[in-house]
Amino acid sequence: MNKPIIYGLLTTLAAFFFTACVEENEYPDEPHIEYESFSTTANDSVGIIKLSFTDGNGDIGLAKSDTTSPYTGKYFYNFFLYVFEKKNGQYDSVQTSIPFHGRIPILDDVTVGESIEGDIEMEIDIYTMDIFIPGDTLVFDIFIVDRALNQSNTIRTDPIILNNF
Repeated sequence: MNKPIIYGLLTTLAAFFFTACVEENEYPDEPHIEYESFSTTANDSVGIIKLSFTDGNGDIGLAKSDTTSPYTGKYFYNFFLYVFEKKNGQYDSVQTSIPFHGRIPILDDVTVGESIEGDIEMEIDIYTMDIFIPGDTLVFDIFIVDRALNQSNTIRTDPIILNNF
C-alpha cells in the first residue's frame, strides 16, 4: 500500500465515537466487548463496526502523549483488528503491509476506578483495502487493551461481503 492509503486508514481508525456512562454494575477489571453490527455509509465506501464494551475500572483509552513504555511496540495500539478472507470455505488471515489497529482515546467524563459501559464505533475506509475485490467475504477479529494492559475477549464480526464496495 502506498503512503496516502496508509494515512487514510490511520485517519479512519482515529474516527472512534464513544458513549460511556458510569454504572452501578460491577464488572471485571478486564474489558469485555460484544459485536453489535457492521454498516456502510450512503456510498458504501466506509464501513462502520459497532461494539459494546464494559470495563470494571474505567481505564480504557490512551492520551496522545502516551508514547513511552509500556505504550510502545505492540501496546502503542489499544484497539486491535485482524482481517480474515474466506477462501475455499475457510477464513485465512490476511497479511497486510500495515496493521489495521488503532488508538482509543481517553474517554471524557470517566473516573478511573469506576465501572463503565458504552459503545465504540470504528470507521474503516474500504478503499484502503485495495487487496480485495468485489465478491470477497471478510471477517474481522477484534480485541481491546486497557491502560493496565488487560486484554479483552476477542470477538469475530459477521461475514462481510464486498459486493457493493
